[in-house]
Amino acid sequence: MAATAAAADTLAVPQDAQMGDGLRNYEAARAGLTTETRPQAATCAAGPTLTGIDISKWQGNVDWDAVAADGVEFAFVRVSDGLNTFDQFFDSNWEEARAAGITTGVYQFFRPKQDAVAQAELMLEHMGELQPGDLPPVIDVEDHGGLSSTQVAAKVKQWVDHVEAATGVRPIIYTGRFFWQDYVKSAAYADYPLWIAHYTAGCPNLPSQWSDWDFHQYTDSGSVDGASGPIDFNRFNGDMSALLELTIGGSDPVCGDGVCGGTEDDSSCAADCAEPTSGCDAITSAGAVIDDGDACYVFNGPAQWWRNITGQGGDAKWTGTTKTTKTNFADIAFDFAEAGRFRVEAYIAGPHNTTKQAKYKVQHADGLASVTINQSTRNG
Repeated sequence: MAATAAAADTLAVPQDAQMGDGLRNYEAARAGLTTETRPQAATCAAGPTLTGIDISKWQGNVDWDAVAADGVEFAFVRVSDGLNTFDQFFDSNWEEARAAGITTGVYQFFRPKQDAVAQAELMLEHMGELQPGDLPPVIDVEDHGGLSSTQVAAKVKQWVDHVEAATGVRPIIYTGRFFWQDYVKSAAYADYPLWIAHYTAGCPNLPSQWSDWDFHQYTDSGSVDGASGPIDFNRFNGDMSALLELTIGGSDPVCGDGVCGGTEDDSSCAADCAEPTSGCDAITSAGAVIDDGDACYVFNGPAQWWRNITGQGGDAKWTGTTKTTKTNFADIAFDFAEAGRFRVEAYIAGPHNTTKQAKYKVQHADGLASVTINQSTRNG
């Protein structure tokens, strides 16, 4: 108990807080002072992981296309600090992150001393109805407000119950190991997705009430193209298929929605999963180079504006534009020999690689990803 009391002085949560503001010092202090006999065994990811970030107004205006191009695969954006502060950048972050093809969710910094249902209603109102592909909402639990653990747990339950009833999905719980064990102590959410804050490049330590984690916030000092630092970086415990299973509608595919996902295939839902006609040889795990002379490379728009140029391993055609209207564009139909995750790269050789806003749209089994590439960073 002495260790807990000594560490409690480090729990000073500022107003207008973002993720980690209440946990950063407390978790480190508790880890150093703990006298618990329970071993602090780290829980590692079961396999591959994905990289994501969380964002609030403290990162300013975010260029989400640039964020996506830098490899970020999921993001959470702050809606508010309790009832005190609505995040002035929430609307733009929520809309633009999804438009950039990033799998996105909403988090709320929870203040247990305030009305829990009113906080939930504020989030629900501004978040709007969740759409297929959105992540479940997040309750950020890292402030006790001077309440007892029983009181904090009761307030968390009010928020979770209200949001779950309104959305039909289980919210994600964000917290730290020691904060939850000291100030919440509830085992009621062992089956809810856990987002654990533990600033380590290794595997995180979990509250005793969970046996596994879904997200791991591992640093608060990262950087990413398109956003002002420092940035919180996170891992998802799984591959893209697993992440999509967690999203709204991810485990309940609807035939005819234009997305081939979940258990759908070309036999059960031809409308969404019909085999494309490629015209090119199947691409194996070794990869391949697609040339502009290949049958699966189809050009659209006036022919006089296409320019031929040598690329990496073959030729390509390019066209410049000063308009946002799609005029000249190419469709490339890939045929992969097996399911999996593939990296698609496109290079333009100098001096024509000056376009900083080249738009690429990739249609895949689970939807359409739209990514803007700064081609000036590479010389093909």
